Amino acid sequence: MSRIIAVSLFIALSGCSQISHSDKHTAVPIDTMIKLRLLTYGEPPQMDWQQAEHVVANRWGIEYLNLAGCAVTRSFTDSVAEHNKMVESLIEQKFGSSWKTTFTKEVQEELAKQKVAAALLDTEPLIMAKRTELEKAGNGLHYEFTPISKNQYSVSANGWGQSDGKDAYVSFFRYVVDIESKKVTLTRDRITKE
Repeated sequence: MSRIIAVSLFIALSGCSQISHSDKHTAVPIDTMIKLRLLTYGEPPQMDWQQAEHVVANRWGIEYLNLAGCAVTRSFTDSVAEHNKMVESLIEQKFGSSWKTTFTKEVQEELAKQKVAAALLDTEPLIMAKRTELEKAGNGLHYEFTPISKNQYSVSANGWGQSDGKDAYVSFFRYVVDIESKKVTLTRDRITKE
């Protein structure tokens, strides 16, 4: 496990090409093309928060990599903490000392927008019928949001279904949702494996 952490750290810190000018005395080269990878473990956050966090993290050039569940060793947690401390230092140099506050605020704003999009989708006849069908089988329907613009999302409606005669996590439908105009457009209605 420490090898994975060392490799992740190497990837996060290597290949530098641009210098952050937030502090001229301690400037560290930062490659803006490489995502700054924060390691996680334990129970994942709620799915809706995690999706909003992913959108904002992608915009910031940050990536979360979940390495383990809740059963971890002290050595593992120490290694993760050491890695994240170094990466957070780079993030701070790039975005400032209050980056966590700004990041959390952006995630909250993103989550609010995704909830508006989800509420619009929840009234779509195809979604309502598929959700009812899946719930009878003990499954659910989940949305995956990809921003197109400030107020538009490409949304995949996903769940457990059949692909090539086998059980698989699939996309049943894809929509474009405009939360400003409240317009929902179906762009694909065939099952594709995710």
